[in-house]
Amino acid sequence: MLCRVLLLLTFGTVTSVATTAESRDRLTVQDLFNQAYPQIVENRYFKPVGTEQAPAHRLSGTLHFSETLMTTHHPDTDWKGSGQTYFPTFSLDVITHQRHLVPLERGIILSGEKHQSFWNIIFSPGQVWSEAGDNGYSRAALPFTLTDNRVGQARNGIATFVFNSMEISPVAIQITQETAAEVDYMRTDFRASILAEYEPSDFPESERRIRDLQAELDARLRANSA
Repeated sequence: MLCRVLLLLTFGTVTSVATTAESRDRLTVQDLFNQAYPQIVENRYFKPVGTEQAPAHRLSGTLHFSETLMTTHHPDTDWKGSGQTYFPTFSLDVITHQRHLVPLERGIILSGEKHQSFWNIIFSPGQVWSEAGDNGYSRAALPFTLTDNRVGQARNGIATFVFNSMEISPVAIQITQETAAEVDYMRTDFRASILAEYEPSDFPESERRIRDLQAELDARLRANSA
């Protein structure tokens, strides 16, 4: 439940209705591996659907994300090659602890304008779990914010993928809320399926980062109960 506090899954307007059944019908394992992601879905599909269990696998390593053209109705559609429609390329070290997914970099990952994409990215802690219909894979969700080097836009999104001890699926992302769009007419949604690779590794600071996360969660609970 603690990680659900961190997953800000109430963003924006959506175009599909989440199922009340016990099985997932959006962002399935097959959808993720086939990169079948034709429209924005309700953000609740980035959370557990049906009966959730503890993850069957752990992650400790680096996620490498490929720069990817996002689907959007953004009015400028990469105006003058500015790269606003491209999800950035970057690498992110992560670990899991119980049902927590912990990004080891909590600050801004500077990627915008180094490549074709306009955006930098910031990750927050997420959640890992497993579902009965996931063919033995575990599942992860991770909130993020895209920002830029020019006017300080902030576009809030969610990423999800399935994984085992050796590989991850392509990563489904969607961005359905902005806190500082440059101008009102640039309010829009984005979605994409991102090719990504997982490189297993151990990190000497893992235990310290887990303690830091627990302290952060404890502080949030105290603040919420005050």
